[in-house]
Amino acid sequence: DYVIREFASFRQLVDRPMTLVIAGGAEPETPEVMALGRELLGDGVRFIEGLLRDRIPELYRAADLFVLGSLHEMMPIAVLEAISSGLPVICNDTPTFRWMAGPAGRLADLTQCGALAAELAFMSDDARRDAFARTARSHAEARFSECVIVDQILDMYRSVLDSPRGRPGAGSHD
Repeated sequence: DYVIREFASFRQLVDRPMTLVIAGGAEPETPEVMALGRELLGDGVRFIEGLLRDRIPELYRAADLFVLGSLHEMMPIAVLEAISSGLPVICNDTPTFRWMAGPAGRLADLTQCGALAAELAFMSDDARRDAFARTARSHAEARFSECVIVDQILDMYRSVLDSPRGRPGAGSHD
């Protein structure tokens, strides 16, 4: 409901048509969220439930921007999918989201009323949004590509094995 309310506020700030697309699985509160969206945004909102996995890249390619409304998550795959698709991201300002979004992200305190609307207004400038988008894919590749991640995992294993506690039979009984 926060994203819908903030998008409604944002739409009052811009003088061009904008559509909010909300995609995901159905939850117990989905009917209420959909009703709120239709009430505040009318035909300016689209809900997509149960999108097949193989159609998700198509949805990202059709978007101009990705918003993650969650305040905290461990490592949301949707952010990685978005930046890998070249989409700039707006999300809550947490260390994890900051690390994930990198230079493709705009972060704000999404607990504050008006924060998301302000970020949407900032990113509504095509040239500004395009500058963030240009960094998205390269950031995803530099930080999250298979070769980078596998090397980090191997380095972590080497570090553990090289430590006195990591050597077989070399445990401490403190």
